[in-house]
Amino acid sequence: MAFIPPLVALQLNSCGVSKSDWELIHDFVRDVREIVLPSGDGIVMEHLHIENFVMTMLRDCFSPEDQKRFFEGQQALDTYCRKNYRNSFETLSKEQQKEIVLRLNTKDEDLGKEAVFLFSKVKAKIIQGFQQSELLMKDMGKYELVPGRYNGYYKIIA
Repeated sequence: MAFIPPLVALQLNSCGVSKSDWELIHDFVRDVREIVLPSGDGIVMEHLHIENFVMTMLRDCFSPEDQKRFFEGQQALDTYCRKNYRNSFETLSKEQQKEIVLRLNTKDEDLGKEAVFLFSKVKAKIIQGFQQSELLMKDMGKYELVPGRYNGYYKIIA
């Protein structure tokens, strides 16, 4: 269950948004992260807690208007899934979820503009969270202290 800070909860309640809406978006973020960044090669993506990063960014770094669009996008996606698959996105098989994510990635308007908006923001924040993760910055990347190494033998062409 996701933790919602008191100030955010107060803002959400004043907008008429319930905590369960944020939980639905958290589930969507988790499912999309599993498709966009699957675990493998000894790397367990769940240990990076990218979902927590994304949820913090969605709650704290977007305007209330954009947050409202997130909820509308979640509702549009849920309506589409129930109409075509008779289930919510979270309960679909992984193959069906991949199919929908591919359609969202190509900005398929049949899924709804708000659903495409939600997916585009979630995908961008998932990638940002991975690029800023400790795993990538320390273990996989080549780290050099700023300003980098000095090469006194570098040939300068004048």
